[in-house]
Amino acid sequence: MMQNSRYTKQRKHKIKISAFNGLVNGMYGIRVTESCRLTPKQLESIRRVFVRVTQRQGKFWTRVFVNTILTKKSKGSRMGKGLGSFESKVIDVKAGQIIFEFSYISDGLIEAFIAGIKGKLPASSELVFRFNEFPEEDDDDKS
Repeated sequence: MMQNSRYTKQRKHKIKISAFNGLVNGMYGIRVTESCRLTPKQLESIRRVFVRVTQRQGKFWTRVFVNTILTKKSKGSRMGKGLGSFESKVIDVKAGQIIFEFSYISDGLIEAFIAGIKGKLPASSELVFRFNEFPEEDDDDKS
């Protein structure tokens, strides 16, 4: 999807999230509940929080990749005359997409990690489990 030729413009596209909403590698994941745009700096800062909190004990996977190039024309230029110069790369993330997976860490470290990344994501997120570790209570008394 990354086009960097002179006269073509990166168009907005729809991402079907059916392939991105399940855990593949880890036991836990971070799912975004709103659509947003992430920068590579934001991803790197979240990875650093994970390394700092777990002290390299856990395993961490990033499930998103750069898929859009943003361009910007200079401030004093007039309209027209083609595409502007390259400004930055971003990651378009849709609602329901899992952006990180991790495993091999304890519950206390998970809470510290979630607290550490709270202000670093531009959208609201939730924690996802691979297996239902907390079984719901069965109401056998009603039968």
